[in-house]
Amino acid sequence: MSTQNNIRPSWSLPNIIDKKIKGVTSIWWYNTVRSIDASVEIIKKEGALRINEHIHKDQWKSFINQIQDHNKKMICFTDCVPNDTPVPKNLYLVNLNSVALFVANAYSLNPEKNQNFSNIEHDFFMTYMRYEGEREKIYKILENKNLLTKSLFSCPTYKGRKAKYVEGHIPSMTRYDHKELQAFLVDYMHKCLCVITLECLPYGNYFPVIGEKSLIAFKSKMPCAWIMTKEKKDLLESWGFKNNIPWNNHFDFVKHLSSLKNRNQKDWWEQQREVVEHNYKIINSLQHKLIEDILDRFLKI
Repeated sequence: MSTQNNIRPSWSLPNIIDKKIKGVTSIWWYNTVRSIDASVEIIKKEGALRINEHIHKDQWKSFINQIQDHNKKMICFTDCVPNDTPVPKNLYLVNLNSVALFVANAYSLNPEKNQNFSNIEHDFFMTYMRYEGEREKIYKILENKNLLTKSLFSCPTYKGRKAKYVEGHIPSMTRYDHKELQAFLVDYMHKCLCVITLECLPYGNYFPVIGEKSLIAFKSKMPCAWIMTKEKKDLLESWGFKNNIPWNNHFDFVKHLSSLKNRNQKDWWEQQREVVEHNYKIINSLQHKLIEDILDRFLKI
């Protein structure tokens, strides 16, 4: 597979899918320069293109405007643009969902581990290791509302603030080996009542990408609160996942997390067991579901 600017996709695909897109040029749009112009040139010349990870909707609109009059058929593989998104007749979409697919596959062999209420010492668990403007805003809201007191969480160095780590010290292991990471963090999560799933780009005008922030909670059999756009919430629900915290709008989590800190937590925890077990079954079957959906899409090309 060729790449633009010598950057390889970070999310490898199962061989049955990877071999179908072998040789397709890959490019990143998020935080890159000239990515749209380069993408237009590539897809017109080669007839196919893979766009990795996050895609801003305004960038996508610009891309479509520049290829809609092209006189040849083209295929665009993405990690997030829904297959039913309206596009010109000369373009065929295949959503690989490769972030979720890669992470679900990484977790597949990790053993089941159950949480006991008697081990809970903290309210919430949240990971936020790499600075990002949108997540920083959410972090500030959580901090200012005192929702992170008595919680296990991480945050990056920013404007004089020192980095904070779940372990209490600089991590001794990589954060990019997802199989190892889930097995490592599950014991920390099980000391907390609920996981706050602060996904990357939680409220931006991007097509939905679901990653390890949500999936690690499901695999670890933890109740969780989804902090994300409605599109991301809808995507999780389309895969079969259920939320433990009511989701009505972008910032509803403040009210519900505040309430959770002050109620009978044991009663709430026991009420979540059915949803936790349901989500655990879904995450264990997600890899196969996504592969089936992708292969079905290939059959229609």
